[in-house]
Amino acid sequence: MTKLSNKVDLDAMQRVTDTLLAARKNNLKEVLEIAHRLETVAEINGIAYINDSKATNIHATLYSLECMTKPVIWLVTASDFKQEYELLHDLVRARVKSIVCITEVGAACDFDFTSFKKPVSHVSNLETAVNQLSGLVQTGDAVLYSPAHPSELCYESFKERGEHFRNLVKSLTN
Repeated sequence: MTKLSNKVDLDAMQRVTDTLLAARKNNLKEVLEIAHRLETVAEINGIAYINDSKATNIHATLYSLECMTKPVIWLVTASDFKQEYELLHDLVRARVKSIVCITEVGAACDFDFTSFKKPVSHVSNLETAVNQLSGLVQTGDAVLYSPAHPSELCYESFKERGEHFRNLVKSLTN
């Protein structure tokens, strides 16, 4: 009887092990899928660079701003696409130091970001935005790339847009 119960225990243990391995694989898959969502790309000279390219609407950016614990330089994308930026008013006033608004050359912006009562600069692309940061950031700040906008203006997807941001930040370390 003892040998039979040991066999049952080994079978049960194998099922538990298989279940745990499957759960770990699933969790790893989920972790890999959250790239571009509040992903710290680098910390350079005490400044955190956060890739939130997956924030393709105001509500996602609202969540991201809620998560910020450092003063934020917010990189946002804007166009004539109607969004309810007003929903971000309190969070921007409380957590954002400065806004860098990325707008296509010649495109009209649907929202006046100066209404947040924060310094706003307008640039035509992400590369210019990242290159302009040196005059805006200081140790202890966070650069949050949370576009609050779909990626189709200049990119195939939020992933491509996020990869571009990652590469630009990595180039800052060279």
